[in-house]
Amino acid sequence: MPTTRVKRASGSNGKGKSKDSVRSLISSELSYLKKVQILLLGDSKIIAKLARYFYSNDSKARLTILSFGRKELLEAVDATSRFGGIRYAYSKDIYTGLPEGEFGLIVCHGTFDRIGNNKSISILKELYRILKPNGIVIIIGDSIDYLYKHYNKSNFSSCDMVEGKGLRYLKLVKVNDISLLPQ
Repeated sequence: MPTTRVKRASGSNGKGKSKDSVRSLISSELSYLKKVQILLLGDSKIIAKLARYFYSNDSKARLTILSFGRKELLEAVDATSRFGGIRYAYSKDIYTGLPEGEFGLIVCHGTFDRIGNNKSISILKELYRILKPNGIVIIIGDSIDYLYKHYNKSNFSSCDMVEGKGLRYLKLVKVNDISLLPQ
């Protein structure tokens, strides 16, 4: 049964964004990052900062950067190639071609803002497909209100709108149905 809730993180009134708000979000929300494949989507400058963050915490981080635009992908390659070991993927349509159930974490920064609402649910379904059971999708951007209202059309079992640390984001979780069975 899908659940929704809005929670506010303490210590911030939500006004303004700090430089490290995305990095702070990742480190506070996710403690298992060293064990999962990570997919990053979004602005090449933000992606470069996130890649630097992941590699500074774990030089063996397993990152993939996906872009829906060739120019964005080239910018992401230029900004992150110095880290080495990053896989790059390009998709000109909604189906990414990435393996099913591969990623434990997907971070989208501004991706849905550029795509528009008419394709958003289809892309959420694709992200659900490539996400591992119990995996997490973090979505940052202006389109999160629309996605929050319609996330259940994409099969996610949990959705939280979180505000705090100078940032407002959507956190979607793909709950493993087997883990919900009584013991």
